[in-house]
Amino acid sequence: MKKYLISINHRIFLVIILLVVLLGKNSIAQNAYFGGAGYEQITPVLNLGNRFKSTSSLVYQFGKTVNSTDRINFIYQKIDFDKTDKNELYYEDLNLQLEIHSIGSVYNYRFFDRWGMSLFFNAGVSLNNWKSKREAFFHQDTSGTIDLPDFERGEWSWGAKTGLQLDYSPWNFVTIGASADYSFIVASLWPSTEVRLEQISGWQFIHTKLFLQFNINL
Repeated sequence: MKKYLISINHRIFLVIILLVVLLGKNSIAQNAYFGGAGYEQITPVLNLGNRFKSTSSLVYQFGKTVNSTDRINFIYQKIDFDKTDKNELYYEDLNLQLEIHSIGSVYNYRFFDRWGMSLFFNAGVSLNNWKSKREAFFHQDTSGTIDLPDFERGEWSWGAKTGLQLDYSPWNFVTIGASADYSFIVASLWPSTEVRLEQISGWQFIHTKLFLQFNINL
């Protein structure tokens, strides 16, 4: 019975693939709506890069094609910076965390379209709900004792990003893409002089992303 069910599942899977290929070849060129997800690597730069190592995040996106050159994207992602750069911290056993929930709108301008590939210029804004945390810290040496309680702070902050994106559509209904963006968030991490942490104002990041999206006409 189990082998029979597996055989049926394989046949269903093959039928789905066949339908996908046929529908892809017959779909129309201009896709009005799209949605998908991607995997993104986020690298903090400048002062923020002295506290945290790079991290990764899933990105969910959907949007609408306005015309042959313009598109609007809406994006959501949750970013967790939970690995500190111990080489840059004065006390390497400090436990620091930064969590960001980001929703944003990104405008794509197509300036190249040939051989199923498109190049876009990206520009967008974001609204970010973030929370920073420093866990309780105790340290004692010949210079004295440091005994700090845990500290947590969170706010909403605006941000912006800009960059480039490459799309490849083997069929009109599906797109595989990659992008590279620079972004910043208008926010500050408070200083903690006891453990030699300076204030960081204006967080900056480099994003590199691979994604898959599906295109439909309604």
